[in-house]
Amino acid sequence: MEARIALSLCVVLGSTLCGWTMAGTSKRREQLLNQLIQGIKLLRVHMIRMLEPIQEALVHTGNPLFADIGRRMRGGVSAEAAWQDMLADKKASKPIYVLLSEDRAALNELFSHLGQSGREAQEMALAAALETLEELRKIASERARQASLLYTKLGFLIGLMLGLIFL
Repeated sequence: MEARIALSLCVVLGSTLCGWTMAGTSKRREQLLNQLIQGIKLLRVHMIRMLEPIQEALVHTGNPLFADIGRRMRGGVSAEAAWQDMLADKKASKPIYVLLSEDRAALNELFSHLGQSGREAQEMALAAALETLEELRKIASERARQASLLYTKLGFLIGLMLGLIFL
């Protein structure tokens, strides 16, 4: 009987942890959006205030995704082409698998304008991207909170049900 109780408790705990892990994907999206927002803010400083060339500014943001795009721009490649190249490279784009299509659309819009026009247009493109990503981050934050509650409770309840079967 004690072995069954121990097994039931392990099943409940394991299922709860599985639910908690599943909720982590939503949290990772929110964290990545936060990193991208911070990267765009630094990109604005480096490009607009310090007047650095776009590929240097991308590298100096400290954001790994932006730095990768900056490195891919060597040899005269546009920001948009470097972004698309990074998306196509499955190995390099692994951290961004958590982004939804609307997140990628906002980044597509940003990278299609970077380096293509004057200072004011660059500032407007960066501001528009920041505004869009801020809204998406708020939505992602709410979804992450809801997913955390849902999946953790669901995992616990499934584990409890299976644990009762073992008893």
